Amino acid sequence: MSWTIDFLPNEQILRVTTHGTMDLALIKQMAREALDAGLAHQALRYLVDHRDMIPALSSEDIFDLPKINADMGVGRTMRVAIVFSPDSPRAEDFFYYDVRNLSKGSSNIRQFSDLQQALDWLLT
Repeated sequence: MSWTIDFLPNEQILRVTTHGTMDLALIKQMAREALDAGLAHQALRYLVDHRDMIPALSSEDIFDLPKINADMGVGRTMRVAIVFSPDSPRAEDFFYYDVRNLSKGSSNIRQFSDLQQALDWLLT
């Protein structure tokens, strides 16, 4: 498996930590498992740590991700902080996804290159 999921009870945050290369099928599977775990913990805040993950997505895949997320149940009451490495060989994919989310009006999903900034945003 290319990810681990755990719950941070003091912060009420569901944390997903990914590793390796992930294509769209793996990202969807990871999201489904995270949403199921979030439901079990009644979590509305998610920290997705992609600093050790390299996306293997086409431009079309990234373009479709906001709709895919919505179809899977990522609602506007949830907050999702995604942390990525600015040194990632596919850093432009993270930027493209961020722009795509903003163009769809999704202010509840944000990307960060700093873990502490992501946590601070989730907790405010």
